[in-house]
Amino acid sequence: MFMIYNNNLYHILDEKSHYVIITRQKAKADGGFSATKLSFYKEIPKDDRLIQDIYQVQFFLKWDSHLDGVDKRWRILTEPEFIQDNRVLLKFTNGILPGWEIEEQAVCSKYVAIDECEDFQIRYTYTVKDGKVLEQPMVLEEKVSKEDFQNGIVKHQIRNI
Repeated sequence: MFMIYNNNLYHILDEKSHYVIITRQKAKADGGFSATKLSFYKEIPKDDRLIQDIYQVQFFLKWDSHLDGVDKRWRILTEPEFIQDNRVLLKFTNGILPGWEIEEQAVCSKYVAIDECEDFQIRYTYTVKDGKVLEQPMVLEEKVSKEDFQNGIVKHQIRNI
């Protein structure tokens, strides 16, 4: 999950009684943060007035494998290997496809040029929006350009938060 807190983006852990916000960017870690080797973290109360948004984000695109029984809609994760050199990593988890790299039993993957893809979408699921705790999660789906799609993935990678 992610949080916009005091105009900065953080990863968060929900510890039931409070949140822990996490960053790898020293510039986003004020005096209230503790440090580990690779990251900075801070406990904040759930009613902290500087909480702006809390959300989950998912990235989807369409690519046609031209194989029977293979969906055209693919979910792309924010791990760095999913976007590399204008290529996107597709993972198929319902069997092995011809010409794809086998990762494990019934899981295979393949890099394709992002220029071969279309219908880029980002889905945000908010539990807090504009500082207000929502009674029900609010889902917003945006169709975006290829560039905004790539930028959104990179923005939400752990190394950039």
